[in-house]
Amino acid sequence: MELNQKYQSLLKQGIDFHTQYADKFVAELKTFGFNFMNITTNEVSIPLACLNPAYEIVKEKLHSSNYSPISSDAKVKEISNLKKYEIEQCFDLTLRALDKVLNFIYENNLKQYITRIDYISYLIGLFVYIGDTSFDTSQENAIITWCKNVEFNNLPNSKRRSIYDELLRVKNISATRVV
Repeated sequence: MELNQKYQSLLKQGIDFHTQYADKFVAELKTFGFNFMNITTNEVSIPLACLNPAYEIVKEKLHSSNYSPISSDAKVKEISNLKKYEIEQCFDLTLRALDKVLNFIYENNLKQYITRIDYISYLIGLFVYIGDTSFDTSQENAIITWCKNVEFNNLPNSKRRSIYDELLRVKNISATRVV
């Protein structure tokens, strides 16, 4: 089904994907000086794909690689089929994670390494999964090293999913998710 039709189903539930979530997502990126979202489709597909980790948390599912925060894995049907409060919970979890990611990037002087939205979308997933648990020093160092060394150019989706799964292993260094 076409994206616009799915967004209509959200509107019927009293959810406006754009004003309640996607516009805030893009505005937050721009506030921190990231202008990755200059193509209209990215303003929808990237924020939508970034809901995948929150979807897995809300639905209490184990992570599946096809729920990675990449555009091709955007789950418009699954998100549209959630109850209103679940959609709002996904929006909240993701926007809070985005805020934490951007602050982490700023506090650790990583902006020069963040050359693609992939860095941010993957980190959002990690921060959604970590929840309110703090990172310890080894986890922070692992994330910083990841930001400085990961490459996304010319990779198939299977490799992108693998990179994301590897990043998620950071959360298991010592912290556990607090729900």
